[in-house]
Amino acid sequence: LMDGIPLTGQSITLLGSSAMSSIRVGYIVALAEKRGVNLNDVHGSITEYPFCNTFGQTDAQPLDLNLKLWLDSSEYIIRNKIHMRSGILSQHFQESGGNNAQALAVEMAMLNELCSLLVNERGLDFDDVAVYPYELVSVGSRFFEDIAKIRALRRMWAKMAKEKFKAKKDKSCHLLIAVHTSGRSMTYQQPLNNIARGAIQTLAGAIAGCTAIDNACLDNAHAEPSPLAARMSLNTQHIVADETGVTDVVDPLAGSYFVEYLTNKVEEEAYKIWNEIEDLGGMIKAIEKGYIQDMLKES
Repeated sequence: LMDGIPLTGQSITLLGSSAMSSIRVGYIVALAEKRGVNLNDVHGSITEYPFCNTFGQTDAQPLDLNLKLWLDSSEYIIRNKIHMRSGILSQHFQESGGNNAQALAVEMAMLNELCSLLVNERGLDFDDVAVYPYELVSVGSRFFEDIAKIRALRRMWAKMAKEKFKAKKDKSCHLLIAVHTSGRSMTYQQPLNNIARGAIQTLAGAIAGCTAIDNACLDNAHAEPSPLAARMSLNTQHIVADETGVTDVVDPLAGSYFVEYLTNKVEEEAYKIWNEIEDLGGMIKAIEKGYIQDMLKES
């Protein structure tokens, strides 16, 4: 897979299912050794969260095995100071039907549970754990609400890092957020309209201050991206990044009455749902009791 592709100078991101994470870690370590590349010079993401199959992904492994594989891989990466992150995705939950407040609550519940396990069960320092996860969130057609969700997520993480985990470093309070524009909002009947949808959603992600964007394509409802669709998605990012000016300033909608109101509202609603999850014993217990699945079906 990596033949002819350098391991350094770019982000190496291999996404799949949690059951494969341990194998991919082994692949990258072995390939770096084979090429004589310093593993500390390799960065990207090769592991992802253990809740894939709960949210409709194709991972067939049971949750307890997924969790063990994720914890083993994560501990190895963090202890060996390998610059690889793990994707903690609310995108799958939201693309399966969840709303913004629910997705925000689920994201925070997952982060809380997984960071707690790495700190309390695996004995890792939170300031080392805090820079390991990145969030992949879905941005759909609710332009202002989706921006508000990402602003709230950043704020909720910082609060948890400081108050629960007693973060010692400022960087531990910074959350790396990637955006996937919404595939479920792309229509089958008039695919060219999806270019406009993708552009609006990409703009929302950039305004919200994401680190990276993955665009759904104009033929997303039909098939894997065609070369034209893939090129259009990339061009959309270039236009937003280079021609609109939204990347010239941090948080350009800060202070807007409507955006600040929505940020507070979605955060408040998310805390209510998150508290319900914690009352059940946390994310893993909530899944085992069917709470998360029932919430998704109802939504």
